[in-house]
Amino acid sequence: MSSSFVSSVLSSSPSSDLPRCKIPGNHGLPFFGAIKDRWDFFYLQGRDQFFRSRMENYKSTVFRTNMPPGPWISPDPCVIVLLDAKSFLVLFDSSKVEKRNLFTGTYMSSTSYTGGYRVCSYLDPSEPEHGSLKALLLSFLASKHEEFIPLFQSCMKGLFSGLEDQLRDTGRAGCFVMARALQTPN
Repeated sequence: MSSSFVSSVLSSSPSSDLPRCKIPGNHGLPFFGAIKDRWDFFYLQGRDQFFRSRMENYKSTVFRTNMPPGPWISPDPCVIVLLDAKSFLVLFDSSKVEKRNLFTGTYMSSTSYTGGYRVCSYLDPSEPEHGSLKALLLSFLASKHEEFIPLFQSCMKGLFSGLEDQLRDTGRAGCFVMARALQTPN
């Protein structure tokens, strides 16, 4: 998904009487801008500070940047970040944003891992295969509901118990609690 396409979508989306402005930020020099942003994201600032510093710098919750993994792994790391609920809603409108091969950002694993087929999460909802694969997956879940629902409930019970305990003890809850709770259901 090119950044020019996303910027035209965001600028043409209907909203209130707020003035429209150009999306701030830049992607820097080709290749080197992505390397710098990758270095900031993983080593210098960390995930939260990476987004917070750019949000403060551009005075906006919508801005341009590069997202890891970047060069060597992802051919086009240029993205437009949407950090607020109002602008995030545009991503759910298939008429405005193409979702082909973009499930996890700028990187799509090789189809050689899946026998030459793109899995459902990389198919755009407008593609005919998406609907049939989604129906197959949902019918499988429905047929296994007697096993799936109790497992889901026990995992979520462990997840929320762990989050509540950590929140009570430290005042914060981290993502690692989710992984621990999902590995050891009660």
